[in-house]
Amino acid sequence: MCDEAGLGYFVLVTVSKANLSTLASTSDFLRERGIPMIRSPYVPRGAAASRRDLMFTRRDVEEAIHPVLLSNPLGYVSYTPFFASPGATRFGLSKLGVSLGQLGCQAARGFVGISPEGDVAPCVHLLDSPAVRGNVKRTPLSVLFRTDPVMAALREGRGLKGRCGRCRYHAACGGCRALAFYATGDCFAEDPTCFFEPADASVKSPFEEETGRNARSFMEFVAARQPWRDIFAGDLPGRIGASIIRSAARIRDSFHPARGRLKNEDSAD
Repeated sequence: MCDEAGLGYFVLVTVSKANLSTLASTSDFLRERGIPMIRSPYVPRGAAASRRDLMFTRRDVEEAIHPVLLSNPLGYVSYTPFFASPGATRFGLSKLGVSLGQLGCQAARGFVGISPEGDVAPCVHLLDSPAVRGNVKRTPLSVLFRTDPVMAALREGRGLKGRCGRCRYHAACGGCRALAFYATGDCFAEDPTCFFEPADASVKSPFEEETGRNARSFMEFVAARQPWRDIFAGDLPGRIGASIIRSAARIRDSFHPARGRLKNEDSAD
């Protein structure tokens, strides 16, 4: 129906132990039809809290999940581990007119999670957990996003620990913050499902070159198609949600400066 209507879309696939055996065929089906895929990790959130047995492991990532994602350039949004070299996503910026500031984990970068009740977390997978950072009914989203120390640190790539903290790919990847949290209670901890063991930032993954080539293929796809080009081009350099939120806040306050000040004062109170 979307094809018939000329609408661009992507498919989000939640990966768990339950569908590891069909992930490759799903990815092939989408790639052959030119449909972008986002890999979303199964997490024990909410009603799933009692089913930790469905969470994939480091071995699952190395042997089953990563090979599938590596083979599909159209799956290069929001997944880890992601081994593009520093600066690889800037390749061909002037020619293509697009900028992907980073891929990998998008927590507090490309998006935030907001529940129906107004709770805000760095990622949708961190809603209904102690990682919630505030509520839009009490504090405007633009203020939360700009001033919360956890949001700011994740957005700027600061404070990552363990292997993620010393990894060459901390900016391009960053490790999954949700999986880190559900394993340790700390959203800055290393991603427990990553199989890469860097001693420091000088250590390269054997997958770096292939990941870089695929990242460039993904940018070429984005540059040639709507709505992806509009999303990634111009003044939205990879940090899509952040830019939209900041722009909305500036526009709102330019028309209603007094209201903007009052809301910020109310938030501080």
